[in-house]
Order: sequence, then structure tokens, then C-alpha cells
Amino acid sequence: MRIKTVALFSMIALVVVVGSVWSINQEPGDKVTKAAIMRLKLEPAKKILEGITLGDFQAVRKNAEQIRLLTLDESWMLVQTDDYRQQTKNFERSLNLLNRMCDEKDIEGVTLAYMQVTMRCVECHQRMRDLRK
Repeated sequence: MRIKTVALFSMIALVVVVGSVWSINQEPGDKVTKAAIMRLKLEPAKKILEGITLGDFQAVRKNAEQIRLLTLDESWMLVQTDDYRQQTKNFERSLNLLNRMCDEKDIEGVTLAYMQVTMRCVECHQRMRDLRK
């Protein structure tokens, strides 16, 4: 029950954040920009690192879930290619590993999973930059 309540509040918070970014950065009728949707990942990513350093598995899991919910938003699919879809699947798998390590309260596993999540971000962003060249 508590997990469902936390998930519900996380989803509501995500909708509010996405809506706020959209309304601040966009003209009416425009979609959320690529930069805006990617920036939404930064705060939860920072909070994951903070949670790891404090040994706060609940904070790590909560913020990983916020990022995971972003991957479900249609604005996430910035490029409609098989490679980008695969990058997204890899990213989601890394987030799932992070959550699994939190459930096991394995701080070393959480740390390594976070590094994997970070590597997935960097790898995908590099590929996107290469596409623009």
C-alpha cells in the first residue's frame, strides 16, 4: 500500500514538473523541447548520488523511479530510430538494476548500478551528438 502511495505521489510530482517546464519554456502548442526533457533527469540523478552517499536506499529508489517515469513520456522518444529505442531499453535495464540493488540494500551494487546508469546517459548523449554532425 505504501509503495503504491509513493508511486502515485511520484507520478503526480512528475506531471507537475513536466507541466511546469513545458509552460515556462514553451510557447502554447509546442512540445517539450529535447533540452527540457533531458534536464528533468538531472535533479533526480543528483539526488540519487546524494542518497548513495548517505546510504538512503529509499531516496535512491524514489529518484530512480522519477527518471524511469520520464522514459515513459512520449517526449522522451526524441529520435525515432532502432538505435535510440535500444539505448532507452539499456537505460531502463540499468535503472531496474539500481532498484534491485536498493531492494537488497547492497550499497556497492547500488553504486555500480548508478555508474552504469550514468554510463548509459553519457553513451546515448554521445550518440545523439554524433547524429547531429
